[in-house]
Amino acid sequence: MVKPNRSGLVRYRGPALLMAAALVLLCSCAAKNDKGAPSRPSRDDPYSAIPSMGPDESRGGEDYGETSWERFKGMFKKKEKEPPPVEILFALAESHYSGKETWYGKSIRKIYGPNGWAYKNFWWVRRKDYTRALELFQTVVDKYPFSRFAPKAELRMADCQFELDNLEEAAVLYDMFIKLHPRREEVPYAIYKNGVCHYERMLKPYRDQEETRLAAEAFSDLLARFPNSPYANKAKGPLDESRTRLAKHEMIVGKFYYRNRDYWAAAARYRGVWRDYPGLGFDEEAMFMEASCYDELGKRERAIPLYEKIIQTFPGGDYAAKSKNKTASPPEEPATPEQ
Repeated sequence: MVKPNRSGLVRYRGPALLMAAALVLLCSCAAKNDKGAPSRPSRDDPYSAIPSMGPDESRGGEDYGETSWERFKGMFKKKEKEPPPVEILFALAESHYSGKETWYGKSIRKIYGPNGWAYKNFWWVRRKDYTRALELFQTVVDKYPFSRFAPKAELRMADCQFELDNLEEAAVLYDMFIKLHPRREEVPYAIYKNGVCHYERMLKPYRDQEETRLAAEAFSDLLARFPNSPYANKAKGPLDESRTRLAKHEMIVGKFYYRNRDYWAAAARYRGVWRDYPGLGFDEEAMFMEASCYDELGKRERAIPLYEKIIQTFPGGDYAAKSKNKTASPPEEPATPEQ
């Protein structure tokens, strides 16, 4: 019962009683745990009164265990729950990844069917939680690394990072899956998604093209290793765009060197365009500009074959007439009369 004191204020005895009970419990634990220990520290060892965590040689090897304070803290420590079986854990993660059907999704399924375009492509048909799915797939990999669900969980982790727009992390996980499981049937899918991660991070042609180069390498690897895969047809368009952007970048750099009269560096860039990226619409201009660089350097023996190749390969092109003018022998200077 709460009674007011003389000053008229209400005195709450609940917290005081709880503190007293905790103090009594702590003292009882200390008395039980420290039985037989010296009551006061010695002069040589001032910490001898503190119970040790293991056996003590000075006390005949007797193990006193943990201290009373640690035992008191352990009473309030939460115990870690054991993970469920791997089948249940993986199924739960898949449910979060696939999503739970909403009421709108049910109506769409009844109208258009489960194979309809609207049911497969509308994002509000299912409520998905990729963050929770990523945590559960990570638990599968950590707790059950040798189970048959572990490789699939690794691939799903990459998919979750991709759906969360963490493209850099997703590319690393896809690449790791390809290296760790090179014979699994999901490898073409992983290569394609790895290329898409780099493709989405491409910059403009006048910027750094490292991501473009990695995307082109991934798509080229997919077409070379798995030409009959359904993902090979999807990779052809992004591959052409990646190679076109790389060729544009080389042309921009070549023009920069040409304007700054660094003709050897410009010629190397132009030569790389028509050799490494043929058939993209830059061959004729790249050959002509390379030959022009050799003309500026006075290397006519290198420029003439390129002009002739332009005339033969692109007879109706924009640079064919210019190449004919370049290959024509320069007019001889008139001889000066002898005096």
